Amino acid sequence: MENGTLAGCGSTGKIRLNLSKKDKMRKEIRLPASNIFIEEEKLRGNQMDRIEQLEQRVAVLEQEVATLKTGLAAKQGNRPAKMEAGQSTVPSATGTPDKRVEKTAPRPQNAETPVQIAETPVQKTPVQAKPEPVDWEYRLGRVWLPRIFIFVLLLGLIFAFTIVAIAGTELIRILLGFGVAAVLYFFGERQIKKQMEALGTVLLSGAVSVAILTTFAMHVLYGFVPPFIAFIVNLVWIGLGLFLSDRHRSEAMAILTACAGYLVPFLVEGREHAAHFVIWYETAFYALLLLFAVRKSYKALFYTASGLWHAAVFILYINLLINQVGAGISYSVVLGALIQHVLLCWVAFYKKGIGEATVPVLFSSFVLTTGWAYSTLEEVPGILLQASLQHALFNLYLLAAAVAYGWFAYYGWEKQNREQISVSISICTVSVVYFLYQILPDHVLNLVVYFIVATVAIYLGFHFKAVIQQVIGLLLYFFTTFQLFSAAWIRDVFSAETFVWLVVIGTMLLFYRMLAAASLKQEGLKNFMIAVNAFFHLVFLTQLAGAVAESWSVSLRMMLQSFVWMVYAAAGVALGVWKDNKKIRLAGMILLLITLCKLIFVDMHTVNLFIRTILFIALGTVGLLVSRLFYVKK
Repeated sequence: MENGTLAGCGSTGKIRLNLSKKDKMRKEIRLPASNIFIEEEKLRGNQMDRIEQLEQRVAVLEQEVATLKTGLAAKQGNRPAKMEAGQSTVPSATGTPDKRVEKTAPRPQNAETPVQIAETPVQKTPVQAKPEPVDWEYRLGRVWLPRIFIFVLLLGLIFAFTIVAIAGTELIRILLGFGVAAVLYFFGERQIKKQMEALGTVLLSGAVSVAILTTFAMHVLYGFVPPFIAFIVNLVWIGLGLFLSDRHRSEAMAILTACAGYLVPFLVEGREHAAHFVIWYETAFYALLLLFAVRKSYKALFYTASGLWHAAVFILYINLLINQVGAGISYSVVLGALIQHVLLCWVAFYKKGIGEATVPVLFSSFVLTTGWAYSTLEEVPGILLQASLQHALFNLYLLAAAVAYGWFAYYGWEKQNREQISVSISICTVSVVYFLYQILPDHVLNLVVYFIVATVAIYLGFHFKAVIQQVIGLLLYFFTTFQLFSAAWIRDVFSAETFVWLVVIGTMLLFYRMLAAASLKQEGLKNFMIAVNAFFHLVFLTQLAGAVAESWSVSLRMMLQSFVWMVYAAAGVALGVWKDNKKIRLAGMILLLITLCKLIFVDMHTVNLFIRTILFIALGTVGLLVSRLFYVKK
């Protein structure tokens, strides 16, 4: 025992007991042999006690690990492995299958090799949540069956109401309707207390619906109450529906209540004579639903409330037009739509709770609001001053929308809010285009403005990755291109039409570069844009050739066009060789082949023999020179 180290612990750790101080003292102070032997026996006894304590602690830890593994296996639905007597299963650090570790007996006392117990840290196996299978029995029985058969029940109640109406008095019919509503309410609350929320909420919604229908019959069919009283009673039922929706946290009940609330004005007589009041009621009811949806984070209710406002107002507007009443109702509709849109802006940009749900609703709301604002121009009377004022107010609305949403886009850019930037620049673009359409005179140079605006819109869409903006820019570009081919045909070389076509060619080149930069891996899109650019170039050059040779004979005009196509194709191949661009070289060769087809199928039948000879010699020479460029390139 010169090094003062004992071994004998097993294989679960590394323990080194140094007795250097004792050894030094024994060497420095020479004691009798008997005293040395007694001292070593005491030291061995203390060391064996410590080793036994360590073994006991290791055994306890092994039992705890086995208990943890058993519990984990029970949670995962697996059967825990049986632990053999005197053995423990400890997962390795490398994630390999568990190894059986047996306790080894302590080494002899005279062994001088230190014991090493490899402490292996226990690695926790992550529990992967398995997707639960769809319980169709639960969905059909507890979710959809109550929703479907509540309407069947309501239909049966209507039939029963018809039978009672034939046999009983009007008062009995009204009392029966309110009695059915009370019974549905009672059973709905009872089902919810029994943890049957789906059935309970459907019954409560049916109770509110029956109460509203009974109030409608009491007012319209039997004339028991005047319109004002019926309107107030229906508002009470709507408030009860929202209260129950909030109490039981049911979005479906809130949506059904919203539908009933928007229909309330249509259940009261005399709405044609109080159309302005109906518009303001629908707007106030929408504001209530919007705040309720934001507070509860009900996205479905948010969408439903926003769409139903325009649907209800449109139905009322059409009804007024058919009956030729409600003159000037468009102004109330526009004010209501503006209030709705301002509330949406407030929720989208300054209120949290709905999130990205406001983006499509905000854009569609602006489009519909602009449509309502434009409808006021249809009611222009014969007074010119008032007509000019209405157009000025409409243009002011468009300009204010462009400025406001431009600021919202900048504000979203500072906050790095991608959704806000997307919807803001889209609405700003629509406002600018519509404003330009209103103020610009009818002239061919207007196409230049629209092409530039469309190009900028597409650039902003790719820069901010706004899909809506890209779609708006592309639609504007396609529509302007259609106008270009129908109204901007070149008749003179130095004309406004020529300038428009030059602008178009420039924007097409920028368009190609933007798409190439945004879609580096989409070679098909690049090839398509090269073909589109070449097509526009050919159309422009053909128009220029036709304008130059307008007074020439048919043979000379066809010869000039063919020469222009040859030169353009050869220039394309040369540019591809110079830029080392295979796609441009291939496009040039295809244009040469197209020119050859033109010579064979068109020029052969329209030009005389002399012009035909010149064209074939020229095209053959150009083709050989182009092929020579490929040899030089190689």
